[in-house]
Amino acid sequence: MDEVNDLLDEGYVFYAQCHYDEAIKCYDKVINLNPDNFEAWYYKGEAVYGQCRWGENSYDESISCYDEALKLNPDDYVIWLSKGIALSEKDLSSEAMTCFDKAIELKSDYFEAWHNNGNMLFRFGLYDEAIDCYDEVIRLNPNGWSIWDDKGRALLAKGLEDEANICFDKYHKIYTE
Repeated sequence: MDEVNDLLDEGYVFYAQCHYDEAIKCYDKVINLNPDNFEAWYYKGEAVYGQCRWGENSYDESISCYDEALKLNPDDYVIWLSKGIALSEKDLSSEAMTCFDKAIELKSDYFEAWHNNGNMLFRFGLYDEAIDCYDEVIRLNPNGWSIWDDKGRALLAKGLEDEANICFDKYHKIYTE
């Protein structure tokens, strides 16, 4: 057990330093020692996702890792969010929204899932629904700067310039503090 924990810790240090290849090696070792370790699958998915951001891997592999983690721990709202984000990167918006909805079902005050769900609704042109999600994020985390920009863009898309400008002003105020 100590070896598994040591490898998980080592992998996380590599991940935090953006040394994704080394992190993946650590997580693969954990998976070889204990294929039922959902944390290793999840963190491997995160490291693979990190590689994807640099064009070095496929989102499919990160999604596969998240699927393995969810088989082992289906009630982990963070894994559902991560899978949804990876799916959204592949432009699989409806599948991503299903993941965000599941994360919200598991933890109703998980503002990151509400925010991402709002962004998917915005992509679909469902501005009122997106604004509802953004309002929930603001209720849960009013000092998050990016939510004010996203809500402003949704209001602007609806032609509500004055209301949008209030949001953009709030975004700028929080962002520059």
